[in-house]
Amino acid sequence: MWEMEHLCMVNKSAFPQEPPPFSELPKWFVYHLKKDWPIMKTAPLGLTAFTGLIMLVAWLFIWKVVVPEKNEQLASKQAVIDAKEATIQQLQTTLAVNGLNTFPLKKRANTLADQLEKYADSMAADPQKQTDYSELFIQRFQGRIGTIIYDCDQQGAHLDELDNNSPAWQALRSYPVKPEYIHNIANLIRKLAAQLKD
Repeated sequence: MWEMEHLCMVNKSAFPQEPPPFSELPKWFVYHLKKDWPIMKTAPLGLTAFTGLIMLVAWLFIWKVVVPEKNEQLASKQAVIDAKEATIQQLQTTLAVNGLNTFPLKKRANTLADQLEKYADSMAADPQKQTDYSELFIQRFQGRIGTIIYDCDQQGAHLDELDNNSPAWQALRSYPVKPEYIHNIANLIRKLAAQLKD
């Protein structure tokens, strides 16, 4: 008891000045740490428990307050980024379609026919991947073929062989698609393009 009182007296004599205001938290903490350290050393168990309590409170504050707030901010920023990317993708698609439509229809039809023939040649050269080629053909070409036929029909170019229920179209809807069917549709599109003006 006498030792504790002695430490308090020594401690007070070593720190006669007023402590910094709590608003200056780092200075306030250092001041009290230096002032109270001699007393804290006499109770290591209490000091350890107090330190553990402080660490637990700090961890709970970070986990319950700081982390959710940061996650919410990140989610909000990610939503903005996703929205911007979707807008950019939509604009790119619109520009691509508009740019494609500026080409003469005859050129577009012949370009599609060239691409179809090259694709059919690639299929014939790799017969082990007919299923993969067929799936990619559906994604890449079927919609474009229908669009070209429709656009040509709007310009007065028509072939009965390219009607929706024609054998050529029925063959393209088979699975897997065979290279000879693609060659046939490419030739018909060239004939259709030949009816158009340059």
